[in-house]
Amino acid sequence: MITADSSIWIDYFKGPATPHTEALDAVLNDSSHELVLLDVVLMEVLRGFRHPQELRLAKQALAALPVVTAGGEAIALLAADIYRDLRHKGLTVRSPIDLLVGAWCIRNDCDLIQNDRDYDGMVAFMGLHGRKYVLALPVASAGAVTFAAVHAPIPISQRDTMKIVTTVQRLCLALGLAALVPCALALEIPGNPPAKDILDQQVTIGSRSLVLPEGRWTYIAQAQWSTTQGPPPRSPVYAAYAMDVQNGRMRGGIVLEMPSRTTLAADWKAERCSAHNPQYSEDFGSTLAMPECLQIFKRSGHLLGLQADFYAQAQQWVQAKSVRLPGAVYEVVYTKYSRNDYGRIRVFVPAQAMDNDEAMLAWAKQLPDALRSLMEKRDTSAKLPALPPLPAEAVVEATAVLPVLPGAAPVIVPYTASGFAKVEDIDALPFKTETVRKIYRQWLDLPLPRAFAFSSEKVIATAGLDPADVTEPADPSDRALARCRRISKTPCQLYAVDNVVVWVKPADAPAP
Repeated sequence: MITADSSIWIDYFKGPATPHTEALDAVLNDSSHELVLLDVVLMEVLRGFRHPQELRLAKQALAALPVVTAGGEAIALLAADIYRDLRHKGLTVRSPIDLLVGAWCIRNDCDLIQNDRDYDGMVAFMGLHGRKYVLALPVASAGAVTFAAVHAPIPISQRDTMKIVTTVQRLCLALGLAALVPCALALEIPGNPPAKDILDQQVTIGSRSLVLPEGRWTYIAQAQWSTTQGPPPRSPVYAAYAMDVQNGRMRGGIVLEMPSRTTLAADWKAERCSAHNPQYSEDFGSTLAMPECLQIFKRSGHLLGLQADFYAQAQQWVQAKSVRLPGAVYEVVYTKYSRNDYGRIRVFVPAQAMDNDEAMLAWAKQLPDALRSLMEKRDTSAKLPALPPLPAEAVVEATAVLPVLPGAAPVIVPYTASGFAKVEDIDALPFKTETVRKIYRQWLDLPLPRAFAFSSEKVIATAGLDPADVTEPADPSDRALARCRRISKTPCQLYAVDNVVVWVKPADAPAP
């Protein structure tokens, strides 16, 4: 029988490998060993977790181990004798818990994996026929476990969350709990403020989890309010924004909105498909009491201009991380109410990822069948269909084309026409001043590749792949946006690229 001291478990969760954590890992992965967990050790380990998600993960993993009581009259008497005997020899055991753990191991003939000098005297002098009660397992390229000086446990809240999640996943697998791993690692929105990496592609609100498509997702914004229907207490409603960013570019965004618990609502009184100016809208013949709605909008950009608190969080994160946002985006909104539950999802897809509006519609029509049972809470988990990929060129990192090496051609991001206007239609410009028209006429005479960007204050025209300032992007679209953002206090967006207009006339602003 083998057990481990709390300091070893803390180091095991903390991340960096030591000979002692390697010894514990070897025991966990060897079914011939009987590994037990003392109750006082469990207490010491769990008290160091300050983030609810990490505490939940650790509890789920450690629950698979048999927990035994370290106390009792016989153990208490033995621990007192050990303390007095060692004090007589000039050694003081500082921790009463270490005394109980050592005494329990002696009485039960149990090996102990430890790295605390409190146990040195017990090993050297308490004897019992010379038995050594500290495990010294051989560790590859590390030698045997030795008795290092005691160190203060580092609060687990100071670690990188990714390390503990990876550790718990490894622990679950070692204990034969593979089925626990997916649900144990889901990011719970209540109690977890953004920003956090979504390590296992899942977002959980209450008892319901949405499995995200493959990507590098980050939880970047949260909003909370309460339902207005049903008797008190009102159910909290959470909205969470997750963004997939690869190579510095936004590949997709998802806003999930759901109550955290069931609400006794006799009638939601929600309007069906009430947002204005959608490209597509379908209410599936639903009623006002329990509406269902699928709508598609085409926006001129994403996270532009002044935003309400929820989207302002996302906007600030994007700016802090220097994420390059797409031009035009599709916003797909699916909502489903049942008698006592509901759910809403907004999916933001760069228009570059779609060949045309019909392709976007075909993707969006998958959502009701994929998510309806989750929104109604008939299922506790559902998977969002895979998002359409951006063209391969669109995820090339900007530094890959800065500066342009001799003989090397930079990759130019392809843009599709928004359908707002023909590129040569000067009268369609959202600006009516003659100065802007003159700049645009001159831009139309420039050679390809070229780009025309604007804000509410400035317009920028660029062309060619060889900027005078070699620190600027070679791609004229990226260069136009970079110049605009440098001199404008308001958000910038592309109007036209090469021979197409990519700007979309703003529709109603989205709300979480």
